[in-house]
Amino acid sequence: MSLPAKKRSRARKNSPAARRRRVVGVGTHPDPDLKEHYFSETFRGLRQALGRRSRCSLVVNPPPGRAVDALILLAPTEDDPLLRRARRDNIPTVLVNGCSHGFPCVDLDNITAAFAAVSHLLRLGHRRVGMINGKMETANGRDRYEGYRRALAAHGISLDETLVTEGRFSRAGGRTAMERLLSLPHRPTAVFAANDHMALGALEAARHAGRRVPADVAVVGFDDIAAAASSSPSLTTVRQPLFQMAREAANLLAPNDPPARREGPGNPSSRRILLQGTLVVRKSCGAFPEKFFSAD
Repeated sequence: MSLPAKKRSRARKNSPAARRRRVVGVGTHPDPDLKEHYFSETFRGLRQALGRRSRCSLVVNPPPGRAVDALILLAPTEDDPLLRRARRDNIPTVLVNGCSHGFPCVDLDNITAAFAAVSHLLRLGHRRVGMINGKMETANGRDRYEGYRRALAAHGISLDETLVTEGRFSRAGGRTAMERLLSLPHRPTAVFAANDHMALGALEAARHAGRRVPADVAVVGFDDIAAAASSSPSLTTVRQPLFQMAREAANLLAPNDPPARREGPGNPSSRRILLQGTLVVRKSCGAFPEKFFSAD
């Protein structure tokens, strides 16, 4: 490199723009508990990947007046205000856990993972398998329901909508949903919950109703949060590669990847990265504990 070129390179590195810390907004639901496994692993992956490239600050749920250089949105709904802001202001944006909006995204193959979890219950001999879903307005909710429906169909079982209820992805919601399922005249013998918080609520409801898990009703969750292994009984679930998903999302925001940064809704070239989950078999389903299977 010639001397003038070296000077220009140093000047760029020392310019105010180069020294300015990039602000990446991270959108999620209001008032998130950042100590939860989902958020702690996601932020660990984001910080590691983004920190390798530039000075970077992460701002959770940036308010309308807060300027951001980029957005990473976690499981956004169709009416997410940050999603509208990204479209309106042409902000470089990547979605995680939701790929239905036309932006570059990183997601778990939720359909395949849910299919594997429900198929596991069906292979154990269950024929009345209920589902506690989260929110159908999210891609996660729709895809996990689709995996449930496909697994039933693949095993020759008709879908019974009375066995499907919503728990809004919360522990209290899962408890209420399980109470409803256990009150049915023809109760399910197994329940698939679309996240672990709802599954843990379902375990509480079963215990309160005097139902033994897994002897009276088997339960399978989704996410493999820390409490899943220590619950009583330990929870069979699907493990998401959260750290890897976050790193992939950060990589899509790399400055040297303009197509990934600037693709918007309706662009057929928008990138989509799908990762596979792992079925973690513990005691709540009635099978042998602590076995691990790829969900693909």
